[in-house]
Amino acid sequence: MVSDIFIGVILAAGASIGVALTAALGSTSLRKEQSFGPASATFIGLVTGALIAFSSVVLSNQILALNRINIVIVAIFAIVGVLQNTLARRLWFVAVKNIGANQSNTLTATEGLYSMILAVLFLGESVSLVLGVGAALILFAIFLTEAGSSASLRAGSARLGYTTAMLAAMCYGVRQVLVSYGLSLFPFFLFSLLIAYCSGLFFHVVIERPQRIAEQLRNTPRSTFTAFIVMGVLTVITQMMSFSSLQLAPVVFFAPLFSSYPIFTVLLTRLRASGYEVFGPRTIISVSMVVVGAVLVSIASVL
Repeated sequence: MVSDIFIGVILAAGASIGVALTAALGSTSLRKEQSFGPASATFIGLVTGALIAFSSVVLSNQILALNRINIVIVAIFAIVGVLQNTLARRLWFVAVKNIGANQSNTLTATEGLYSMILAVLFLGESVSLVLGVGAALILFAIFLTEAGSSASLRAGSARLGYTTAMLAAMCYGVRQVLVSYGLSLFPFFLFSLLIAYCSGLFFHVVIERPQRIAEQLRNTPRSTFTAFIVMGVLTVITQMMSFSSLQLAPVVFFAPLFSSYPIFTVLLTRLRASGYEVFGPRTIISVSMVVVGAVLVSIASVL
């Protein structure tokens, strides 16, 4: 009989590949010379994700969990939705447009460091040697990224791409802590995901305005529109696998595997988007260092 931990590990690996696939698609669909981009991709992804999450809740009968929900649960996953599905995704799309998927995913993979900082500051976690080494590797990786070269190749802004990728990582880091805590109170991950998508969609419509969203969608070519839908599908499937994996396997198993997505990103962009990405030695070293650093930070959380 297959154990829950084994299934959780498989789901974590699948989520990591899902992030990389989304990045590879985004590398070719989001480029500086195009007038459309991050806002359209965010809205299409939110609508796609909300529809899939709602269908999954109905088909799995998790709709019955409605009688177990309370304002605290709604608040937690509403914040998750705004951070993860609106702010972080929008920032990440801007980063990919300016500095490419390889550099962006290397920078956003630092999210585990921010999660640990929050745990140390607010949850009383201790600082260990393993955590220090992991954090140092992640910080070195941040400075080694070839954001400038990648921005030149894509006619983007290195400063804007770098900044938005780091802000996205911070949002993802806060999200990680909230998801773990929220699922410990309310273990219905599909329903939780639906709350997150609905809140994210509502927030996006409020800040963008329906008229502006409609104009952006009209300016998006059909082929790119389709790519954004596929990216939305991959994103919601990735989040389903992540939420489910966190329920089945300890974080120490999930986090290292999920944090490997920069490696898969480089492999997939090499196959699909080699003309839009940088694959220099610094990129390979920074990817390796951030993955090893993320693994050490994850291990430090259980030592």
